Amino acid sequence: MKKLFLSFVLLFSLFVFSQEYQFDYMLKSTVKRDNPDYNYQSYDMVNSKNHNLYMEVGRNNINDNYYSILVDNDKKNVSRFNLTDVNKNPIDFIYERGFEILNDYKVYYNFFNIKIENVGELKYKIIPEKILKPSKQIFEMVVQLEKFEDDLIIINFEPLSHEQELQIEKLIKEKLKSENHIGNFYIKEIKIKYFKKSTMIKNVIPQKVDVILDLSKVK
Repeated sequence: MKKLFLSFVLLFSLFVFSQEYQFDYMLKSTVKRDNPDYNYQSYDMVNSKNHNLYMEVGRNNINDNYYSILVDNDKKNVSRFNLTDVNKNPIDFIYERGFEILNDYKVYYNFFNIKIENVGELKYKIIPEKILKPSKQIFEMVVQLEKFEDDLIIINFEPLSHEQELQIEKLIKEKLKSENHIGNFYIKEIKIKYFKKSTMIKNVIPQKVDVILDLSKVK
């Protein structure tokens, strides 16, 4: 799940700023890793008009209940919720607590000149020309796109900073434009090689939702 390690670098907050959050899509994903014991399903919420918002939805291995972590990169805060079932309509989110993202939060990768190349029909490989830090690590991302009604080119990968994610999103859109691909797209599949030998493959199905979270009364 995206940035679950934030808990190690977040400062607990006594309140959440008044804010209404809206999500119009659920990204239902099947995630496969090298070790099948770490495969999982995710049901993350996104706003197709504002990629600075992202809600990660996971499942607690202890009690089998769902939880979600809402990341607001504009306000630099995070909110955690509990929920019983992602298949309910509407989904019932129960606020648990809030955090503030620390300014000195450190990212894992430091890249020089991220490049993109076409490796198939609406398929692109993204690699850095050089990884400045950490040394002797790898990073390679391959995305398979598909035409869609809204903009769901959304990169969400734990070792990357939000700025790096937005940079890759922009790179993909510029490449599409240069190849005269008009309209909106979503990432149908994403394959990432990272660290030294790790691989993650995510297959995504977007689903329309109407999720509105009003945190104005939360204290």
